Amino acid sequence: MKFIQAVFLFCISISCNCQSYTTSFGPRIYNTIGFSLQQKIYKRGTIEFILQNNKSIENPGISLITEQHFPLLTKRFNVYMGLGPHYYWQYKSIDSKLSNPFGISMMFGLEFTLRRLNLSYDIMPIVNFNEIINLSSSTALSLRYVMVKQKKKTFKFKNPFKKK
Repeated sequence: MKFIQAVFLFCISISCNCQSYTTSFGPRIYNTIGFSLQQKIYKRGTIEFILQNNKSIENPGISLITEQHFPLLTKRFNVYMGLGPHYYWQYKSIDSKLSNPFGISMMFGLEFTLRRLNLSYDIMPIVNFNEIINLSSSTALSLRYVMVKQKKKTFKFKNPFKKK
């Protein structure tokens, strides 16, 4: 528990602008193709809506993940982690006989944005809370189109020697 608190405090303490976009949308590819919509909600954070199929699931599911971004070299190249709920519609699982699983999705990833293309690779551990606790994970590659770019900041310097 202390580790989770330390990671959370570290996420809050970094003060830099880590994304070069505001809204992006595109396919999320692993065993099957899903879709990802990512929206910036605060300075270093995004919320990501994912529509997908899991490898052991026949029907689609949704995830809503809040993510925190950390720059590596520039604001265009960063790592991120996130957490949020997920829900899958009725399905037949290879591992168990759960129906309509819901639970928590975690996400750890690496992201690079170049002009209007955003490329990310992530690992998503999934914990389902039904009759029994079921664990699974997936890795995916997302190629999103940047629909809304982040506004560039311009700095205005005051001239202290200028007469009014």
